[in-house]
Amino acid sequence: MRNMQKAQLVNAVSQVWTPDQLAGQCIAVNMKCLDTAKNIFEGDIELVLGRVIISEDEIFSFEPDVVRHHHGDDRPRVNVHCWLRCPSDEFIIDLTLVPTLRDKNGFDDSFIPEGYVFLSGRSGEQLGISHVAVLSGQAAYDYVHAHFVR
Repeated sequence: MRNMQKAQLVNAVSQVWTPDQLAGQCIAVNMKCLDTAKNIFEGDIELVLGRVIISEDEIFSFEPDVVRHHHGDDRPRVNVHCWLRCPSDEFIIDLTLVPTLRDKNGFDDSFIPEGYVFLSGRSGEQLGISHVAVLSGQAAYDYVHAHFVR
């Protein structure tokens, strides 16, 4: 059932964005997909903000209290990654991590098989990728609105 639902969401995402357009856009993509995902997963889906660890290296190390602003730029800079999760069974749907890693200068993404775009279920774990939730559900949604939505 989850794989069929995931396929529906991936299809919806693929109609709007190419993999290159997903890179570095985790908050925008997941916020835009949240209502569609809730319909597909019959409400059993939530937004998650957190850390990503790959082979013991913390790639994204989100701390909710640390929001930086670059000189001359009022947009917040947060070392965060955002994904969707079904809280009932911890099923993860990460729509943007693989394109982001592939786009990251100097990052060795050779451990990610050719053709991978999305991570779901346990596919991230099989590649040595751990998603660690810091904020989820309404708390994540509120954080995004407080810091990123204008």
